[in-house]
Amino acid sequence: MMTFFDSYIQSLLAFAGQNIGLVALIVFLAALSEAIVLIGAVIPGTAIILAAAAIVGASRSPIWPILLAATLGAIAGDGISYWMGHRYKHRIPQIWPFRRYPRLLDQGDAYFASHGGKSVFIARFLPGVRAVVPISAGVSGMSVPRFYAANILSALIWAPAHVLPATALGASAAVLGQASGRLLVMLAIAGLAIAGVILLGWFCWSKMLPWISARQEHILEWARTHDNSVSRLVLRVLDPARPDDRAVGLLVGAFAFAFLGFINLLEEVAARGELARADLAMSNFVQSLRTDVGDRIMIVITGFGDGIVIGALTIVALAWLAWRRSWRLAGGLAILLVATAAFVPALKSTIQIARPLAMYSGAEAYSFPSGHATFAATFFGFAGWLTLRGLPLRWRWLPLAVSAIIIGLIVSSRVYLAAHWPSDVAAGTIFGIGTTLIVALIFRKDDLAQARPAWVGLTLCAALLMIGSIHVYRTYPAAEVRYVRHEPSVAATKAEWADARWATLPRHRIDLEGDFKEPIVLQWAGPPPELEAALAKLGWTSPRPWSAATLASMFSSNPSFAELPVLPRLNNGQAAVVTMMKVSTDGATRQILRAWAAPLSITDLNSAPVLIISVVRESIWKPLDLVALPRPEAASSGAAELFDHMSGLIGVRPSGKGLLALAGGK
Repeated sequence: MMTFFDSYIQSLLAFAGQNIGLVALIVFLAALSEAIVLIGAVIPGTAIILAAAAIVGASRSPIWPILLAATLGAIAGDGISYWMGHRYKHRIPQIWPFRRYPRLLDQGDAYFASHGGKSVFIARFLPGVRAVVPISAGVSGMSVPRFYAANILSALIWAPAHVLPATALGASAAVLGQASGRLLVMLAIAGLAIAGVILLGWFCWSKMLPWISARQEHILEWARTHDNSVSRLVLRVLDPARPDDRAVGLLVGAFAFAFLGFINLLEEVAARGELARADLAMSNFVQSLRTDVGDRIMIVITGFGDGIVIGALTIVALAWLAWRRSWRLAGGLAILLVATAAFVPALKSTIQIARPLAMYSGAEAYSFPSGHATFAATFFGFAGWLTLRGLPLRWRWLPLAVSAIIIGLIVSSRVYLAAHWPSDVAAGTIFGIGTTLIVALIFRKDDLAQARPAWVGLTLCAALLMIGSIHVYRTYPAAEVRYVRHEPSVAATKAEWADARWATLPRHRIDLEGDFKEPIVLQWAGPPPELEAALAKLGWTSPRPWSAATLASMFSSNPSFAELPVLPRLNNGQAAVVTMMKVSTDGATRQILRAWAAPLSITDLNSAPVLIISVVRESIWKPLDLVALPRPEAASSGAAELFDHMSGLIGVRPSGKGLLALAGGK
């Protein structure tokens, strides 16, 4: 099947290369049809243009005929529509298809009336009104020079925007060789899947929701005539005469969800099991991404979330509310933050989880939950909720978005700077969301106009910028020292490592979710290049680096295992420092060796780092015969073969319990 498909693609490319004029004519007609009412709805002009441009790019034919044809077709299509409106004017509503579909013309007229002459330019890029606006422009009497100025300028932008990316995609597919056909199939499948999701969403929105709305009265009638727990719940949720019940139900449900999430997180943290391993892995991964510029940015951001800044903002908020005589709100905010201030250190002292890096003393030496995350989520959650109460409905998303961005930046900075584990900031954020929901529930019926909520938000934003900037300027040097990057490592002698230290290192690879994966089968003391050289003598080779050509091998009809890329795997959040492979003699399987740096160095081997090594055997998996993927086989780790080979080069001995420890260097 795939051989036939490949030959079909090649034949199509050859035909396009030999008949570029015909392809250009097809593109011209497709671009023209896009601007003609109803014709564009039947003929998928854009899809034809994209497909033709991709084929031309793959056939390496000249692109300028396609680009010129798309431009001229777009200009001609809009010109025909404008001529119709200019020529027939008021007779247009009586001409088919507008006689049968009057809403088409109404949409174009409304858009042209709203945007004026520039609507001709804008509509070129809007499928809904594209074919109607030029007609409306002609009917309204828009001058010919103004129309064609907008028409030609928009076409000069529209055509390259469609043709050039599609041509580049086609040229890239040609570079991939025999894989191009399969790659196109995979892209087509992905496109169909996306289209299916869009169609399903459209169906639910346009069909299911009206169906439910039409039957809402029947459901309410049933609920009103029955008296049980289900009917009462239905009335609370659906009855438009009881909007407060719906608000209460939504807020209570959200709070219950947040509360249960916090309790579950607390239990997982206290158990110090899988979640603790995931915390370490994710923290290590983030630390591997740190840069000097990133450090400076994150130190500034975390400074804006320091307790002194939140405290000063609280005073500003309380002063404003007192000035506006909103005593109930001021009292609610004060109680909220006092309770938070008591809760955080109490829980820290109870759980006693050490921070990734020791940087504080007392209760603050403990990590769970993050004080920065808890206070930021609590205060800015309150501020966002209060501000939205003073805005029109269409703008109420804005303060919530600003609050979410501020909270997100602060909690991200704590993980980035290794001040907290991911679970710490998750707990603090959930706590803040819960307190915001409680406030929204308690004050849902209060008239807050006296507090001038919108002005509260603006005042707090200005205060945050001013107070936070001053605080960061004063404390930045000390913060730079506190948050310096640190790579923990233990030093040991060769004898100490061989006798006992090897047993302190992981026995399995740990992924980002904290799960145990394949076993660690060997430990090596020495620089990664020395390990690569030793393995090369045993027939191991470095995998091909990731590139377009390497990716193409996954779509080949007869892939070579030596050409397939090796998927990266993290251990405790760290990338492998050595990755090598050995293909079996029959080419059906291969062994992948990965080595990660361990937090241990050997003093009498020139402080050589210890590398922990796993070996996994892989076979080829071909789903639907479209793509070749490496599939790990858990049954074989290749440890025995690796041990037998390497023992001839260096001193290796079994360490007991299945782990192999390298007892010396070269």
